[in-house]
Amino acid sequence: TVSNSGGNTTKRVYLGEQGDVTFNGTLSITNSSNATNSEVFCNNNANSVNAYNHDIALEITHASSDGILFGNSNGSGTLAAARTISIGGGGFIGSFLTLRNFTQVGVTAQTLHPAGPTTYMTLYDCNWGGNVDFSAAQMLTRGTTYSGTASLEKTGATDNNSIGGNTFVGDAILTNSGSAQFMMGNGSPDTFAGDLDINNSGTDHFFLARESIGNTVAGNFTVTNSGTGTSNVYLAERSASDLEITGVATIINSATGISSIIYVGDEGDITFGNDLTLTNSSSAATGQIILADGANSSAAITGNVIATNSGAGGVKRIYLGNAGPATIGGDVSLSNSNTATTGEVYIGNGVASIVSITGNTILTNDGAGTTRRA
Repeated sequence: TVSNSGGNTTKRVYLGEQGDVTFNGTLSITNSSNATNSEVFCNNNANSVNAYNHDIALEITHASSDGILFGNSNGSGTLAAARTISIGGGGFIGSFLTLRNFTQVGVTAQTLHPAGPTTYMTLYDCNWGGNVDFSAAQMLTRGTTYSGTASLEKTGATDNNSIGGNTFVGDAILTNSGSAQFMMGNGSPDTFAGDLDINNSGTDHFFLARESIGNTVAGNFTVTNSGTGTSNVYLAERSASDLEITGVATIINSATGISSIIYVGDEGDITFGNDLTLTNSSSAATGQIILADGANSSAAITGNVIATNSGAGGVKRIYLGNAGPATIGGDVSLSNSNTATTGEVYIGNGVASIVSITGNTILTNDGAGTTRRA
């Protein structure tokens, strides 16, 4: 058991600063210090390699504590097979939970839910062998391999921009239930070998493949934007970005806030290797789904496209090609059935938006609002 307490200027504990430490029993760390500098560092520097052969329990019981950090200065640690790292009974309300160069051996499931309103969970260059369920006010992941299923949730009020370079071997769920943005692929591509579900249920934005080339989803892809504020989802936002999806894709805008837009290729390129379903059922004042939004973007769909504009409120629109081109290899079925004041479905809206449809096209325009265009 390791305890860091007290106040004043500096209260720190180092469990492996320059050298190696092996823990053969349970390691319980409690940080209750409110000092100006109040960290517990584990396997801190690059030449510190720690072995954790039993369970690890982490607690921070003072909101001013600066955190518990593994590998903060590029050290490394390994958690033995059949062992867990978890939040202890005293909770975790401090500033930082950092796991860098941390390897979990084996397939034991791991759960970490620090409850601090500003806690940063930083997952850099880790390797998780089992299923993981992680949530925190601030969530950052970079260069990390998730070998099982992975659920990562951001709940807080500060923007989190993850650089990318992550590999998700199993199915993944990414959730933003907070009041600031959650961003992935902001520099290096992320790889999803299974299914990917994106849930944007807070009051801000979610970004996937924000500014990186080579982002891939091998399985099915589902996006649900159910936010309550000004909540957008951006897929391939910048011109130096792309996203390739192999499985069936389902994109749902059901937000209830002020404005909700899903950009399916904002300024980047997006490719769907199977069918694509777009459902704009938002009751927000403005709710839209836009395919190939910017002049630099393009969209390619191998399969069929089903697009349903069924929301309520002020403005409800679906664009199949706004300023960029789109190619659709299968059939297209469009339904404009919303009750909004203005409800419109556009195909090839801008002068440079050339939409090529190989299969048949069915248009149904039977909404009850003031203006209906398809």
